[in-house]
Amino acid sequence: MAIILGDNQYGKAESRLVRIYRDSARHEIRDLNVTTALRGPFEQAHLVGDQSNVLPTDTQKNTVFAFAKSKGIDSIESFGLELARHFVQDVGPVEGARIEIEEYAWERAIVDGAAHDHTWLRKGQEIRTAAVTVDASGEHVIGVRHPQVHRLGVRRIPRRRLHDPCRDS
Repeated sequence: MAIILGDNQYGKAESRLVRIYRDSARHEIRDLNVTTALRGPFEQAHLVGDQSNVLPTDTQKNTVFAFAKSKGIDSIESFGLELARHFVQDVGPVEGARIEIEEYAWERAIVDGAAHDHTWLRKGQEIRTAAVTVDASGEHVIGVRHPQVHRLGVRRIPRRRLHDPCRDS
């Protein structure tokens, strides 16, 4: 039986990015968690150890940081789209990119009855998420704001037993 290598995807999970804008006396903060996943012809890395087509995951992480510094973050959707386009258009062997971003909300701390210009407190459990995919099929962007629904654990305990359940012998 021959082993067949399927589609290849790899990336850097959960690069934490905290961008503080100090352009004025009143600072602004953006707090993101960015995951990158790249698709393309990376078979040789697995079959013969040739990694010439593989963009290192630390380079992916550093690209996220560089884009945040040089281009800024208007919205997580536009940031993710610009990042995905870069990987697909500017990195030779990459044929597709998926960028997933979580944004954590912060609010200004109240000091002496007024919102402080450069001190924040985490604002509840709400996390804003975006998933961006760029590949030959096009560009796809999904953005959602939710109170940690993706981390919600639900357990249901039945009130009564099943009557005449199927049995495994």
